[in-house]
Amino acid sequence: MLTLWIACQMAHTLALHLPTSRAPLGSELYVRRNFIFWGLFVLDKGLSLSFGRPPMLPAYLYQNVPQPDPKHMVKFRPHLRSAPNDVIGDFGCFFILTFRELAILQGKIGESMHRKEDARTSVKLREDLEIWMARLKEQVETSRALTCMRQILTSLALEVSGCPKNAP
Repeated sequence: MLTLWIACQMAHTLALHLPTSRAPLGSELYVRRNFIFWGLFVLDKGLSLSFGRPPMLPAYLYQNVPQPDPKHMVKFRPHLRSAPNDVIGDFGCFFILTFRELAILQGKIGESMHRKEDARTSVKLREDLEIWMARLKEQVETSRALTCMRQILTSLALEVSGCPKNAP
């Protein structure tokens, strides 16, 4: 948690979410900075709600920061040396952008709890969360990437279930 706190403070201090003269909007450096910022933002919201602590990157400060560009996200694979796989890349983009939206909602929910907002705000946040869940369900049902991932997982499960029980 302390490491995340330090990383979030650095992201805020360095203004990773903003374009700079060295990292103008649309540049590769800005894209990476934006991607790192949103990764920290998502982690911050998850841990904030898990531990009942206020967020280090408040949602209201960053609500207008552009989301990462999916075209660049597919290419961002610091842990892999091989060429990008479209299915896995599409799934990764879907996953990150979906959880970015959830993190923004989590931030708003957490902030409303700390500010003791009125009942209308709670109803609005509940509606927003239900809309997010309905969109997620629709995207999961229609996503090409998720369909391919299900096929891959199903074929892996069939291979595993076809193995003899005493196989290594």
